[in-house]
Amino acid sequence: MKPRSVGMLVALLGALLGVFAAPRVAAHAVLMKANPAANQQLDAAPKELELTFNENVGPVFFKVLDRAGKETGKPGELRIDGNSVFLPLGESLANGTYIVTYRVISADTHPVGGSFAFAIGEPVAGGAEAASGGAASAWVLPTYLNRVVLYASVLLAAGSALLLLVMSWPAAVEPGLRRQGRIAAIVAIVSFVVSMAVGGADIVAGGPGALFSGEAWSAAMKSTLSVSAAIGIPGALLAAWAFGAKAEWALWTGFALLVASFLVTGHAATAVPVWLAATNVGLHLAGGAFWFAAFAPLVATSRGGAPGDAAKVMDQFSSRALWLVGAVLLSGVIISWIQVRSPANLTTTDYGQRLLVKLGLVVAILAIAAYNKTTLTPALARSDAAAGAKMARSIRIESVVMLLIVAAAASLTLPTPPRALGEQAAMAAGGGAMVQGGEGYEGTWTTEGYAVEVEVTPGRTGENMVMLRFKDAAGAPVTMQKAQIDLALPEAQIEGVTLEGEAMPPDMFHFMSSEMIIPGEWTFTVNAFVSDFDKVSFEGKVAIK
Repeated sequence: MKPRSVGMLVALLGALLGVFAAPRVAAHAVLMKANPAANQQLDAAPKELELTFNENVGPVFFKVLDRAGKETGKPGELRIDGNSVFLPLGESLANGTYIVTYRVISADTHPVGGSFAFAIGEPVAGGAEAASGGAASAWVLPTYLNRVVLYASVLLAAGSALLLLVMSWPAAVEPGLRRQGRIAAIVAIVSFVVSMAVGGADIVAGGPGALFSGEAWSAAMKSTLSVSAAIGIPGALLAAWAFGAKAEWALWTGFALLVASFLVTGHAATAVPVWLAATNVGLHLAGGAFWFAAFAPLVATSRGGAPGDAAKVMDQFSSRALWLVGAVLLSGVIISWIQVRSPANLTTTDYGQRLLVKLGLVVAILAIAAYNKTTLTPALARSDAAAGAKMARSIRIESVVMLLIVAAAASLTLPTPPRALGEQAAMAAGGGAMVQGGEGYEGTWTTEGYAVEVEVTPGRTGENMVMLRFKDAAGAPVTMQKAQIDLALPEAQIEGVTLEGEAMPPDMFHFMSSEMIIPGEWTFTVNAFVSDFDKVSFEGKVAIK
């Protein structure tokens, strides 16, 4: 490849990695219910506190603070029951206002934190504002880049092992394939260790120094990151040895452990039903690894040997790839269905839009593979002198597209899957206690034959949840393609704050805002897109206390 082409490729990859890693990250575990609820007034002191999430979580901390910010209530040992975390209190709380603060690790290793107030024997005192947050934004890019390297190296190591086990390679090509697998396995080991360091620092919301702190490593050890590393590192070590020792049993075991390391963490493998999600993630990884690792040895085969021999290898690869690629596509459909739940979520959610990018790249690579199979492989079989160079060039392009697919897949770990948002919406529709239940704003604004029901919770300075439901003039739900909110506080000369929402079809959009830190009458301008060229706007004022 020419130096100029290499430079353009690096620039393209850098730009796309930047797009995929754009910090639109949201926490993946959703707090469905709190007891006591946010801003709730109790008649008697509770004996324990409860937080219920939409999935299993690992607690980092769960505390009750008094108005001075000191931990109180003589808390006992945390108890976990399914998706709920319980904090028993050994001492009865006196009348007054208290702050609950928590931070937990979701099943996909994203940290989720928040706080809210409740009171005993009197209304919640002013100034005890609620706040919540998701993953520490400072670690979004390092976490994402590490995942790209980890995904690529694990797929390359596992795929190289599988290629050696199920295919016959020319004597001149096999050493390079073994070298590729061994290097990838070593990189995977380093990436697993880095994932622990970066993940732990993210969990404790620490600075750069947290990478080496005992607190961060302790938090990482309590998360699924440690389980994944405990499976993946031995698998990579075994595979690295097996590539040189030519031990088939070790290659099979290393391959299995590397794939299994991805089945114990991440929202795709841990989604309910877990047996279906994990099985399909395993199939998806196995097929993808076989394909991803084949590019370099196929290029070497097409350029280094006789065209007829190269054609035989291509046919052999195609016959095996037919089944594995079919498994990749079928398992991908099932995984996407579990996470997305509705076709509308493909275009109206951040997760869905990222998934569409990945799907577009998959269509592109399938087209290249079909061209190789139907046009270039027959040319190799005819001993066409130019066929080898053409095949090598086509496979290189295919490898670049596959790398972008890996980058797109890693980016899917950043936004909240629509299934989690749907679970939260279902709880809201059923009247369940939400994260910031209690006080807030509810109102209906109308314009141009449309209405939007606006709910702002808790309506206090700090983190607020905003829910929009769109209706037509007859009160029927309306599906908007996109919705955003522009915030302004004229008396404080604050303007130009724009919130992007997550769609929850058919008629709802969900927003989280931490920008309203000053009390006052905030102006909300809601811009909703009925279509790409048809927009309606609503305006109203919301009192933030």
